Amino acid sequence: MFTTALVLAASTVSVARPVFAEEMTPVNVADLYIKTIINHDESSVNSLNNYLRPARKIAGQTGDFASFADLVKADKEYPDDMTKDILELFPAQLQPALKPSVMELMKSVLNAKNRTECKSLTSRQAKSNGGMQTSLVKFECQVVKVPERWPAAVQRLAGSKCSAQECQKEIQNIRKFYESSATQTWRGEFPLAREKNGSAWRNDFPREALDEIWDLI
Repeated sequence: MFTTALVLAASTVSVARPVFAEEMTPVNVADLYIKTIINHDESSVNSLNNYLRPARKIAGQTGDFASFADLVKADKEYPDDMTKDILELFPAQLQPALKPSVMELMKSVLNAKNRTECKSLTSRQAKSNGGMQTSLVKFECQVVKVPERWPAAVQRLAGSKCSAQECQKEIQNIRKFYESSATQTWRGEFPLAREKNGSAWRNDFPREALDEIWDLI
């Protein structure tokens, strides 16, 4: 169903083939999407924008697919935003003492996500739909492995009636797991589509295939 939606969205992209500096395989393109969305890798952001820009222009889409500045801004805001939400789980009198530890924990969670190592492996052509070609790219990522994910851990702590010192110590222990080198393997498929005449491979809803990472971290 998702692949069908992708095809329908991509079918509105263009009526003529744009000229690219180089042709890219589905595996190459999926790699750029994954490193852009998961790792916020500047080089991948720039390469993906350059690749997609002609097709986006023909489709009347303004701006690039991704803004590296916006991704950096989101990374900067993430620990602050999440810390505010987490502290609300704890009694008001504990919140000032816990704030520094929670902030450092969420920075470590974000760093763990950004250092995830992914690679696109192989692609297979899915069923064509009208004038569209679709491809499913298998990918594999090494994601941090923790004995207890932070959402469950902070909820457990919030209900434990721990003292400020006890909570701080436990939060620091949770953070250590996110700073460790232990990893687990996550495998998935990333769908792409293009017109049969050879326009850019693209996915207009790329996060839907990659958001599962937040269920692992």
